[in-house]
Amino acid sequence: RLATHTEAEMARLPLENVVMHVKALRLGAARSFLSRTPTPPPDTAIISALRALEQLGALERGSEELTLLGWQLTAIPLDPSHAKLLIVASLLGASEAALTL
Repeated sequence: RLATHTEAEMARLPLENVVMHVKALRLGAARSFLSRTPTPPPDTAIISALRALEQLGALERGSEELTLLGWQLTAIPLDPSHAKLLIVASLLGASEAALTL
């Protein structure tokens, strides 16, 4: 039997892209904004996304501000880690190898 309702996409998927776009659109703090959605994701998922983006270098530590890299990552329609892979590979002259991954 199929479920009568599916779980909201924000509850099922990593939130890194969503958080980056919330920041790029200057919608305020990610936790505050996402808590107002019809089916808000768990706080733990938002915190995890913020930490992952800080580790990736897309957000300033502690301030939730996008870094220069973060702004570049929002322009690429990929998961942030894959987008960073393409940026770094292109800087190192290894774009073709990165694209095959």
